[in-house]
Amino acid sequence: MNWQLQQAKQRLSEVVRLAKEQGPQMITQHGEESAWIISADDYHKLTKPNPI
Repeated sequence: MNWQLQQAKQRLSEVVRLAKEQGPQMITQHGEESAWIISADDYHKLTKPNPI
């Protein structure tokens, strides 16, 4: 789901819950992609060192 920054600020709890339940949530600012909210699980998957 896409969230305008002001809307995301007002509904942060919902944005975080949806990131956990449904996946990454995009934040837009002035109609442009600005940031993503991801779950802790997704973050750990992205930052886990790759075994060599």
